[in-house]
Amino acid sequence: MPDDDTDCSHCGETIPGQPIWWAPSHDRLAYLEEARDLGWFAHAPEAPLCRDCEARFRSLKAGSSTGVSFGDSNDQLDTELDPEQNELTEFLDELDLDAFRDKGMEH
Repeated sequence: MPDDDTDCSHCGETIPGQPIWWAPSHDRLAYLEEARDLGWFAHAPEAPLCRDCEARFRSLKAGSSTGVSFGDSNDQLDTELDPEQNELTEFLDELDLDAFRDKGMEH
């Protein structure tokens, strides 16, 4: 099945051509699983993003003074997060979880 009919998991717009497949980092995946109830994936979940939403995500990630952190991680970039006041968390909360696919099951 071609990717040219894929909708962005963030804004919902149809992505012309090849989407950008975003795979969440360990901490962002933990957040999506715990706070958003993202289901289990045999390999690795990934979600389609349009260029605008992917650029917004990169901008938020680069400008975020706090990270999404769950579990026992020793990563130096992980910090405490106030979910109500973090734009990166809002971005994650706006993702359509039904748009995620298992990377091992690529079309």
